[in-house]
Amino acid sequence: MGEPIWPGRSEAEIVEATRHEALINAAFAGRRATILCPYDTGGLPPHVVSDARRTHPVLDEDGGRTVSGAYREPSAVCADCDLPLPEPAHAADPITYTGGGLAEVRERVTAWTATTVPAPARRADFVLAVNEATANSIAHGGGSGALRLWTGERGAAVAEVRATDDGLTVRLHMDAP
Repeated sequence: MGEPIWPGRSEAEIVEATRHEALINAAFAGRRATILCPYDTGGLPPHVVSDARRTHPVLDEDGGRTVSGAYREPSAVCADCDLPLPEPAHAADPITYTGGGLAEVRERVTAWTATTVPAPARRADFVLAVNEATANSIAHGGGSGALRLWTGERGAAVAEVRATDDGLTVRLHMDAP
């Protein structure tokens, strides 16, 4: 039993929870398992309930079980979740880097998180995640990249890592505690 989506979650969280719900179907395909996902259909926006119908092959509503006519294969739902997030209203200027500049990237991210992420342990996690993403963009994206940092919905820390050569972009999102 799990409840990954509840009233009050941000749109970014809802997208990732929808992806999670779809991937559960892929993970348990062909296995004997019953998974119950309670949804507050009265407290959630209609588009969230609609997505829940797309990620659940069987629905238990009004005391009866029915096959969901809206159910879609996990790969289709995940593809729909891969839309770019909206551009931030106030992102810092990009920090460009190369293979020799990762220490400076870590220092700048550490300084930025000191004012945006209240919990020290969460700061360290965020710096580590950004470091891994920037290192991978160097190793697999042509040897250089650009990093942008900003505060998102409800104070979330957001980092965007973009590999310069192929334009591959990864966004890291850490909710404020």
